[in-house]
Amino acid sequence: AVGRRADLTGDPAGKPSAGAPERQSSAKARMSGGDGDDEGDESDVTTAATAKAVDTAKAAGNRAFSAGSYAKAISHYSRAIALDPLNHVLFSNRSAAAAAAGDAERALEDAKQCVQLAPTWAKGYSRL
Repeated sequence: AVGRRADLTGDPAGKPSAGAPERQSSAKARMSGGDGDDEGDESDVTTAATAKAVDTAKAAGNRAFSAGSYAKAISHYSRAIALDPLNHVLFSNRSAAAAAAGDAERALEDAKQCVQLAPTWAKGYSRL
């Protein structure tokens, strides 16, 4: 278990290792700024609420993964993917959880989806 913990925590600089779930959220990065006026759009509120829900589910998945609860991690990442199906990081994380759980077929499917969504993101290829 100690060796497994080292794999998940990454290097001393705080970067996760290649096998660890990605912790940086892309949901916030994709949030739109609305139509440019100073009045808040209802869609902005919905987008912000969705981004928060994605971040919450992703963080729960990361905690479950770190605890070795891979089925729970998969469930959390699946919930986040349902809200943000274009988020390649979520597919990468679910792929890592599936691989850790011994479900190679599901891990490969998610890795392929990750690469399809973000073909220039090198980490996605590490899941294949």
